[in-house]
Amino acid sequence: ISPRTSYCIASGECHNLTLTNCTGGISSLDWGPVTGPGGPYPGGTGLSQTYAICTTGIFNVNVTATFAPGCTATLTVNGIDTVKPKPIASFTVDDNFDCLAPHTVVNTAVPCNQCRYTWFNAGGGVNPVNIFNSTVPSETVTYNLYGSFTTTLTVTAPNGCTQSQTQNDY
Repeated sequence: ISPRTSYCIASGECHNLTLTNCTGGISSLDWGPVTGPGGPYPGGTGLSQTYAICTTGIFNVNVTATFAPGCTATLTVNGIDTVKPKPIASFTVDDNFDCLAPHTVVNTAVPCNQCRYTWFNAGGGVNPVNIFNSTVPSETVTYNLYGSFTTTLTVTAPNGCTQSQTQNDY
């Protein structure tokens, strides 16, 4: 059975887990349900099976192969799929309009336990861009020119999952 997978999903998202037979000589496969959080997810028959996984956790599957009438083998694969939560990448700007330069703003992200925040600021004479990495969910940036600005926040969770948000023209 292939593959063993690891995915990151945001709240409300799903991913498709497709399992495929890699062994010759099998006349049929009976894919059992995938078990794990939010499951079981119903199985089916055929040389491959797709499951829609919509929650985080570690998932397992049983599959029974028929080689010939009366000749079957059952395989249990624990940890066939690991689904991890994405962090929330959302931020506010304390003062996004000013007619004078220099103009200093504080960008504040939704806090996430042990996350890393990478801020990318462009426009407004920020030398020419400012990239700021921190474990603190806010940053202060000074725009030296009047104009519109773009800021992108990428949040990286301890599990390695990332999520980004961009705000344009402020």
